[in-house]
Amino acid sequence: MRAIQEEKCTALIGAPIIFRDILTHPDRKKYDLSSLVFGLSGASSMHIDFLRQLENEFPITRMAQAYGMTETAGIITCSMWAGDNDDKRRLSSIGQPMPGLELKVVDQQGKTVPIGASGKIWTRGHSVMCGYYGDVEKTQETITPSRWLKTGDVGRMDENGYVYFVGRQKEIIIRGGVNIYPVEIENIIAEYPHVLDAQV
Repeated sequence: MRAIQEEKCTALIGAPIIFRDILTHPDRKKYDLSSLVFGLSGASSMHIDFLRQLENEFPITRMAQAYGMTETAGIITCSMWAGDNDDKRRLSSIGQPMPGLELKVVDQQGKTVPIGASGKIWTRGHSVMCGYYGDVEKTQETITPSRWLKTGDVGRMDENGYVYFVGRQKEIIIRGGVNIYPVEIENIIAEYPHVLDAQV
């Protein structure tokens, strides 16, 4: 916060926990953060209620939520909010694919699922790696013959092409034959008043 104040930083980039830590820091009001106008968050999704809190407490007027991985040389999808309520709802998504990238949500057989249904997130395009250096077996497990990269994540896509992160395939909890993702539980817990953060 001292650096933001002294250097008059205009952008803050980090995981949601960075924004939360600043927002809840007991000394936050002692610092002038009025230079901040843009925020970029990644690594996990921001709950819509937290975005409202950021809007009320920070001078940030534009916020972006990004999703990416090392194998794609950075960002796969991005969603931007600039004050509009529809944009804000979309910011709870991980956005739409960046130019030059395709994304689809598929079932166990690699077939595209219906709009709104959860499935595995696959992507391909100019920034997707060719493979893992010296590891043909891992490359064949991760990239299909038609060059789709299996991200290992689960999501759903709406009718406008916005993608919503549901969870990581490896983190799935199977209870009574139902697939449950920790992020779904975290989002429900985060809706309760006075809950600052939720981790399952």
